[in-house]
Amino acid sequence: MNLLMPRLTVAALALGALAVLAARSLAPQRHWTTVLGPSLLAVVVLVAVVAALAWVLGHLGQALLRRGARDPAWGWFPDDPPGLPPRRRD
Repeated sequence: MNLLMPRLTVAALALGALAVLAARSLAPQRHWTTVLGPSLLAVVVLVAVVAALAWVLGHLGQALLRRGARDPAWGWFPDDPPGLPPRRRD
């Protein structure tokens, strides 16, 4: 089972809780519900941005591999890494 999404959710909730604590210490006269709403919205936006970025980078890596790249990380460079051409078997 893939545990990435539950871990991301727990991490996002922990960051949200830290944001609420920081906001409460910065504005102690405000009620906790008025602090929680914008903090929860920020956490949801953060998770959505990370998910969208992972989706885009995944599709980009697949496109690079379909076009002949040996590794998606090397798709950004115009040539092979130093020392690889002599070691490659054709």
